[in-house]
Amino acid sequence: PTQPPEALLKGLGLFSLVTALVAAGLAMVQRDARRFFALLIASKASVVMVGLEIGTEVSLTGAFSFWVAASLSLAGLGLVLRAIEARFGRLVLDDYQGLYRHTPSLAGCFLVMGLASVGFPGTLGFITSEVLVNSAVRHSSIPGFVLIAAGAMNGIAVM
Repeated sequence: PTQPPEALLKGLGLFSLVTALVAAGLAMVQRDARRFFALLIASKASVVMVGLEIGTEVSLTGAFSFWVAASLSLAGLGLVLRAIEARFGRLVLDDYQGLYRHTPSLAGCFLVMGLASVGFPGTLGFITSEVLVNSAVRHSSIPGFVLIAAGAMNGIAVM
């Protein structure tokens, strides 16, 4: 197998960095729960692509483990969102709806899955994002800064 051209990898990495930031930024201001969830997935997928573009052993390991951790936590978050929507109808994120009073267990599950999806300390996503960001910072400071900013914006969006 032949290696892809270096310029192609650089362009893919730049596109992935921009996509991760834009999707995270849009998720912060999204009003519909389904669109919010889709943008969160797009941001996480772009972060994985950045790790794959760097191409070192540590970044590839971080990217693939981040992919697994994000897939598991986002699947759980999607199931919780769907369970809430099945019970209360389509969710609008404009205002506080007070659903904790009605279903505290779903609220707890949403919190745990949301924190896991953004890499809160103590979750598998924290370890994998730490490996990925660490390898990105060693490669160049710009991708590392963008990954940190995208992760922070995703965390704000979930909260």
